[in-house]
Amino acid sequence: QQCKIVVPLTWGWRKPVVLLPYDAEQWSAPKLRAVLLHELGHIVRGDWGFLLLAQLACVLYWFHPLVWMASRQLRAEIERATDDQVLATGMRPSEYVTYLMEFTNAAKLRMKSQSIGILKIERVSIGMTQAPTFKSRLEALLDPARNRQRPSRAQLVGFLGATSLTVLALAHFSDADAAPDSPYPLAKNVRVFGQVLDSGRRPISGAVVSTYSEIPRAIWGVTKSLSTTQSDNQGRFAVDLPNDPDTYRSLQIEKPGFGVSVGMISFRDAAKTKEWILNPPTSLSGMVTDENGKALGGIRVAARSLIEGKAYLGPVRGLETLTNSAGEWKIDRLPVGNRAEFEVLSPQFARSQFYALLEPKAASYPTLKLQRGFEARGRVLDINGQPVARAVVSLRSTGQLSAETDENGRFNLPGLTPIAQELEVQSP
Repeated sequence: QQCKIVVPLTWGWRKPVVLLPYDAEQWSAPKLRAVLLHELGHIVRGDWGFLLLAQLACVLYWFHPLVWMASRQLRAEIERATDDQVLATGMRPSEYVTYLMEFTNAAKLRMKSQSIGILKIERVSIGMTQAPTFKSRLEALLDPARNRQRPSRAQLVGFLGATSLTVLALAHFSDADAAPDSPYPLAKNVRVFGQVLDSGRRPISGAVVSTYSEIPRAIWGVTKSLSTTQSDNQGRFAVDLPNDPDTYRSLQIEKPGFGVSVGMISFRDAAKTKEWILNPPTSLSGMVTDENGKALGGIRVAARSLIEGKAYLGPVRGLETLTNSAGEWKIDRLPVGNRAEFEVLSPQFARSQFYALLEPKAASYPTLKLQRGFEARGRVLDINGQPVARAVVSLRSTGQLSAETDENGRFNLPGLTPIAQELEVQSP
């Protein structure tokens, strides 16, 4: 185990090792099994050696976009093959995707990686690169019709060899002086169009479309959007996104009288107008008590994400409430037909989460009993001892519990379990 890493990874070729984050001892048995199956799959197939050769090719032929494209495609195929190997053991795709999203949150501050890991978000910023994104990796995992036949070692060698021959041929006929000034051109924005429809496919005007950061984080009390617009009379809207294959945004669409709609978008969605359906609204209610059955008031209950079938749609913002003095809570504007992930947070109790299917008829969830937790309080200062405002302090490795510092650099991070845990700070 290594305390300086936040995602599992494999390192080495002749004597490879699997490195795990510091908090791996707290993982559930299914999560640990998924991680080890993934990393051992890399070791058995010798993937580290293939990627080392690909990196060497990038160093030797840095001026050719094709070599960067081939390297990224090789990495994507290796990760997909290993994902499929894990699913072949009988693990549910939705469960595996949940683990990947947890590591996504943990990797937000460390997105540059040179080793093989269960999470791979490589930030090689070449504008013309068309390598599959992390979003497409999730879509492949949740696609039941996808061919999951794993490439053999010979196929990977052949892929790498064919790429090398192509690059060598290009190098022979190219003019070295014609190399671009920089292999990393700046990405430009692209405009992505969408249309908001009701369940009867009728356009919805005046729907509020909010765009949020690329990595979903459940920040305590903070729901700030990057941009906001509204649909026109035909239900159409447009948002600007970076022309970067590794950048995606979460979108949330709201309109009174409808349930919210959420999803993930990237520059690839600019190819055509994407439709967003607002389903009828429903509500979910319940009760929160302590371990002894005493009703708890002032407890925050919030919808955290939406799932449709086996597909993860995206994070949800703003659908939350506080329990009353009788411990009762109710959340409205939930979309009928989806499954929602909820979280329960309080300074005095450990964070809890649950899932519920959103039925057309308002439903009541079984009573939630919370265990005692604690709240971390602190202050963030710069090297000169001055307070840092708007810094994000989060629980390391999961990133699911986060707080933002105030003008004096102070933060309160509730909902922690009473064990030793590490925090990380992201500057504004």
